[in-house]
Amino acid sequence: MIRGPGTASLPLGSVPSGQLVRVDVQLAAAKTSSLDYVALAEFTGEAAARYFDLRRAMQRLLLQACSSNGWTIPFPQLVVHRPGP
Repeated sequence: MIRGPGTASLPLGSVPSGQLVRVDVQLAAAKTSSLDYVALAEFTGEAAARYFDLRRAMQRLLLQACSSNGWTIPFPQLVVHRPGP
């Protein structure tokens, strides 16, 4: 577990705690059927080699946080109406 200033712990694997500089989560938009957030994590250059691992880890952690809090992800739906015979 590593911590950004003023944030909850983030289990980002083997990244030394000194490599995480800042974590910021902001509400980007309140739409009709969703709340869109932007999550940013700033690391030192030493973490650059693990960029793709960290990106996937952040996505996984955000989905886990949503699931553990009972948030569902709405999927677009298309309803097709066929005329009767």
